[in-house]
Amino acid sequence: MSEIEIKACPFCGGKGHISRDHCPDDTGIFYSIKCGSCGAKSGEKYASHGNDCGLLFQEVRDLWNNRPLENNKDTRIANLEAENKRLREVLEKNSAALNLLATDYDKEHKIKFSDDWAEYGTLSISQILDEADGALSKGGQ
Repeated sequence: MSEIEIKACPFCGGKGHISRDHCPDDTGIFYSIKCGSCGAKSGEKYASHGNDCGLLFQEVRDLWNNRPLENNKDTRIANLEAENKRLREVLEKNSAALNLLATDYDKEHKIKFSDDWAEYGTLSISQILDEADGALSKGGQ
């Protein structure tokens, strides 16, 4: 049998290994991945004696390695990082125009945000630009 990649336990980080539990009537074996530290166990796959091929071990590994929440989180983080980069580029590209606008317009003129943005209250253009400059100076962190 070839070596298969088994992820660390999703609960404790322990090392998983292939577990073999004999069927009570001795007609085959239930295969699963089991954590050597906390005992967490994947779903099982049954094989009658002599039918434990490599595909069965891949299926058991896939049951253990499948982490939909982890995969969704990674995708969400990548999407948010891409959006952050895009917004940063737009802000950097237009910062000179915003500063010009603020110069031509009374910098202390207050902007009342719509109800959707009510949490921001009332800000002046100079306060908005200060916030934007602060975000840019953090360098995407």
